Amino acid sequence: MAADSTLVEGAYRASKHYDMGLVEANRRLADEIKGGIGKIKPLGNREKKKKQDNNVNVPTGDNTVSSDQYQGITDNEVQLNKDANNNALAQTPDELLSPEDQEKKEVVISEENADQISKDVEENPISSQDTNNTNNNLLNLKQQYYDAVKSGDNNLAEQILNSVDTTADEIEGWKQEISSTASNWTNRSKAGGINTPRGFGMSLEKDPVTKKWFSDFIGSGEKMQMIDTGAGLQAGVIGPDGEFMTKNQYQKLKERYEVDNESMNALHELSQGFYDMGSQGGPEDTWNTNMAMNVQTQVRDIVDASLEKGDSIKYDSNFGGTSFFDDLVERDQLKGMPYSHLGIDPAAFDRDGDGKLSAEDGLTEEDRKSIYEAAMKSPVLKDDMRQLLINYFTEHVKRNYNASHNIIASRHSMPEDLSSAEVVEL
Repeated sequence: MAADSTLVEGAYRASKHYDMGLVEANRRLADEIKGGIGKIKPLGNREKKKKQDNNVNVPTGDNTVSSDQYQGITDNEVQLNKDANNNALAQTPDELLSPEDQEKKEVVISEENADQISKDVEENPISSQDTNNTNNNLLNLKQQYYDAVKSGDNNLAEQILNSVDTTADEIEGWKQEISSTASNWTNRSKAGGINTPRGFGMSLEKDPVTKKWFSDFIGSGEKMQMIDTGAGLQAGVIGPDGEFMTKNQYQKLKERYEVDNESMNALHELSQGFYDMGSQGGPEDTWNTNMAMNVQTQVRDIVDASLEKGDSIKYDSNFGGTSFFDDLVERDQLKGMPYSHLGIDPAAFDRDGDGKLSAEDGLTEEDRKSIYEAAMKSPVLKDDMRQLLINYFTEHVKRNYNASHNIIASRHSMPEDLSSAEVVEL
């Protein structure tokens, strides 16, 4: 008996430099094997509104394609329309645009510029202007060294020499960081369902201010800054808040928006281990309270470590091609929650006046996404969101353990009670 194909998906995260041909071959193989255990549906595999039946054929001009293919065509058309709108906006004179559209135009131009030069920046991370600035600063150090030698201050002269070596090492480190940033940008996940197992993830899409800063940074002809600390030079960059950032500070910022492959792999391995355990047990060895508590503890550690780094575990697709956030929105998991807890002003959304998120508010899909994105950042819901994440992935492990006993869950469920602090049996 084979594991759920959603487990196979986790395997491609073992290396950021992956072979997509191999990934696709594994996926097809897993789909074929999957038919032998009752066609297990991937975790969180949502039924698309446009897909009434997987066997339905949709006419598209001269050819006939399956509805699976049709969904892909639709997604491509959405992206093409977005690109066309962005191109039109970028070419419109500022005087014909509203202040809001002028800001959008600036964002579009910044991102397009970063798209065009990111591969070159990856190969040549330090610009000629950066090199000139560095050389000028090193020449100043050289003069300080000569002055110290002339005055007989050997201790100062030695400090200056050490500073030169440290600066050279720092610059090499910054080259790697800037190159990595450009690679992350090239391979980033994008709005409209374009996800990757490497690079910047969907959490960058949820933070337009930082995203704009990264695109400006990549497109900038002068990235490096040098400051005199009094004990030598220190290389860095000016961050999103306008403050000087050291390399360590920059690394943490960059990591917050990268796809967290390490945590995805850990969840995959945990789920695969329990699937294997179930496969080796007898029919009486069903999921029980001890297993639930054991898994919850391990999942909690993975989730907490991931949240320390950033929000990838919330937003990036994992098992079954969907994400925690996507499933949260689709199932309207926060329905009934007071708007005050969601971190938003209810005036624009609370149409029935009960102070809570409800179907009677008549919200559009975009309204709900805006509300849920605000909720993800609400300090009031921070602990609840953490627990819901733990429950979400614990349920995935249970689902794959049960799959080894031919107990097939049709979809990945979440606990109804968001505030539940315990998982006994999901």
